[in-house]
Amino acid sequence: MQLLDYIYLNPVKGAIGSLEAYRWSSFRAYQLGYDPFDICDAAPMLDIVGGSRHYCEHLKEVAGRIWSVEILPRRRILDEDALSVAREVLPSIDPALLKALPRPDRDACLLRLRRAHLTVKQIARITGIGATSVTKATVGWREAA
Repeated sequence: MQLLDYIYLNPVKGAIGSLEAYRWSSFRAYQLGYDPFDICDAAPMLDIVGGSRHYCEHLKEVAGRIWSVEILPRRRILDEDALSVAREVLPSIDPALLKALPRPDRDACLLRLRRAHLTVKQIARITGIGATSVTKATVGWREAA
């Protein structure tokens, strides 16, 4: 059961999309109780967990223990929206001017952007700072207070 949980929660963890929207997943077979493509036999596992509704509830509960509600589920946002988020998070600083700031100030701003759930690549694109620099500046961003 833990293996199935891991498999079905990977798209959510990777912010690819919701469980239902990820097209390469057999989750729909577990959600519906049958596989419309006749590839996956969900019946044995569904018998163990008490049916599709119980498995879906179980999966949501597991996801809630692993990630905060704000992370589950979420989709990647467009760069235009990422720029809007950056302007909200850093109201007094133009994101394109971050690279001119002293490194400690710049890194603090990058950390704030990452904690707003912008991806490293989005931050790099909207600030002009290299992805490697963004990654180094935001290591441990989830644990940062």
